Amino acid sequence: MPISNQLDLAMLLAPIPGNNPAGANIPFGVKDQLEQMRKEVDPSSYDANDPLRPTEFRKADWGGIVSLGTKTLTQTSKDLQTAARMVEALTKLRGFQGLGDGLELLDGLIDQAWDRLVPVVDDPSDLDIRAAPFEWLDDPDRGARFPSTVGGITLLDATKEVPSMGYLDWKQGQSSQGTSGAGKFDQILSATSLEVIQTRHDLVLRAREILGRLTQRLSDKLKDLAPSMVRIRTMLDQCEGLLAQIIAKKSPVQSASPA
Repeated sequence: MPISNQLDLAMLLAPIPGNNPAGANIPFGVKDQLEQMRKEVDPSSYDANDPLRPTEFRKADWGGIVSLGTKTLTQTSKDLQTAARMVEALTKLRGFQGLGDGLELLDGLIDQAWDRLVPVVDDPSDLDIRAAPFEWLDDPDRGARFPSTVGGITLLDATKEVPSMGYLDWKQGQSSQGTSGAGKFDQILSATSLEVIQTRHDLVLRAREILGRLTQRLSDKLKDLAPSMVRIRTMLDQCEGLLAQIIAKKSPVQSASPA
């Protein structure tokens, strides 16, 4: 059964109302608000005597980013960086479903709205500004470090004894804890049904397929400047491979005939 996008893509891809279908450049205040909402504020990370030390812990407002991003893309500006921030927020909120939805938004913007994106590109030598939001997403060491976010998406659900596990959790457990890590993996394996794991596997395949389409469109539009998106692709490959192993491991147990 096809997996549907939970975003209103038609609304998000439609021209900005008015005389300019691209809208204006995103206001600095909105850009700053989107950046601040993605930050988690922990007073314990500040020195006790720091006058800038916040008084309260504040979680990142991923839902707020989706709401503000939607408002911006539909009313103010067809801004690629805003869409990229929505991809991060949707992934934080909805895992592989959100990742696929966000990537499909980016793919739609490149496919249907290339001539009405901002910043406007008048000189082909300035096309790098169109590549920047994708480089921000694919960079493992700076900015959003989004490949690690993808690697942290839950593959196996938590138990009372063991927290939920993503690909990077599994990898760390295998390398640093030896048989202990393997034991935790086996323990948590039973907490997630085969049906849920298969659904997550399907969502990974969907996200990877959309990423492939997006990467090809970027190559067509940006030529040598096109980001490869290889780090996100590699992380999706790793997640898919582990989920396939889990499915193979659980399937005989689920389908075994009673003695």
